[in-house]
Amino acid sequence: MLKVAPVTASVVDEAQASARGAAPATGDAATRAWADAHAAEIEQYNGWATQRETYSQRVRRWRENGDD
Repeated sequence: MLKVAPVTASVVDEAQASARGAAPATGDAATRAWADAHAAEIEQYNGWATQRETYSQRVRRWRENGDD
C-alpha cells in the first residue's frame, strides 16, 4: 500500500534541480514546516489510500472474474 510521507531530508541535489530549471531546494526546515501545515491533508489522503486497491490488485481481480 502506498502512503504519502513528508520528506525530511533533501533528496534532490540543488545543482541538478537548477539544471532542470526547477526551484532550488529550500531546506529541511521549510519541508518540515510545509508538512506540519498540511498534516491534516496528508493524514486524510493516507486514510483514503488505505481503502483503495492498487492497480495491480484490480487487474488481478478483473482477470479472475473474467471482466474484460
